[in-house]
Amino acid sequence: MIPNRSLVFCGWCGIATILLMVIGLGPVAQMSPPPSPTVGAAEIAAHFRQNASGILAGSFLVNIAVASSIAFVAGISAQIRHMAFRSAQALSYVQLAAGTAASLLLMLPAIILSTAAFRADRPADVVLVLHDLATFATFLPFSVASLEAWVIAAAIFCDRSARPTFPRWLGHFNIVAGLSYIPMGLVGMFKSGILASNGIVGWWIPTMIVGPWYMLMGIYLIRAGRAQPATSTE
Repeated sequence: MIPNRSLVFCGWCGIATILLMVIGLGPVAQMSPPPSPTVGAAEIAAHFRQNASGILAGSFLVNIAVASSIAFVAGISAQIRHMAFRSAQALSYVQLAAGTAASLLLMLPAIILSTAAFRADRPADVVLVLHDLATFATFLPFSVASLEAWVIAAAIFCDRSARPTFPRWLGHFNIVAGLSYIPMGLVGMFKSGILASNGIVGWWIPTMIVGPWYMLMGIYLIRAGRAQPATSTE
């Protein structure tokens, strides 16, 4: 049997997405974990001046990750559409729209960080404003990511296939993932503590969940592609 290569590709794109994000924002840009909101303008500006090339390179990797994520989202949507329940098509459209929006919105902070790094000799207060804007652009669009996770969970629970693509425990994991993103929308209200943009609930927990989410969804999508025969038009 010839595997569904396009679905396998989409699954690998999910794994590539999180690897590119981790590498790009971590060792390359040195923006992960994020600095404390209490850090002053001079310190933030100094980081951008000292690591301007790394931030620009990291933003480049993030943009590649966005494209990879869109392919990954499309693969999940295609799989949901073929699940055995009445509203599968509608849920696949919602997941596709929410996942694509969540992916594309990751470009915005990368663009803002690149702008700040491109002319890092700007006044420190200007660099700080751009940094804060990138932070809010990263955290505030949590709602579309939560919606995507919950739609996937709903599809998993509704699937009545003899051999479902995703196990039911992965549906519960998607519910937890969607819930974990909600505190990200509150980071503007806290400059310290667990709900701040570098806090345990505000950043660490969502980050520790989104990585396994991409990996697990990608792995099961790859398995689905290898188990399904390719269509004659593939």
